[in-house]
Amino acid sequence: MSATKELKEVLTMRTEIVGLARAMIKCCRKVEGVADAVDIVGTGGDGANTVNISTGASILAAAAGAKAAKQGNRSSSSACGSADVLEALGVNIDLDPLFYPRAK
Repeated sequence: MSATKELKEVLTMRTEIVGLARAMIKCCRKVEGVADAVDIVGTGGDGANTVNISTGASILAAAAGAKAAKQGNRSSSSACGSADVLEALGVNIDLDPLFYPRAK
């Protein structure tokens, strides 16, 4: 494959990824009051039966003083997903989005 063709494919992929990201952002609900929060997520669903570490990393970041937002789901291919871990810790994961800015 020529360098020109490879570059064209990379640029096309970049354009598609940027377009997808913009479309997703348009559809997302904006959560006010968490502009400086970190959001640590894992891949999930990798089929490799990996351990969920993103939730622990989020808790550690919050313990170190960071504003940590956590998103995730139930397990799809491993023992537990973020939602499973948080529920096991007693966290109410079924909150109305209007509550998020007040969550501390």
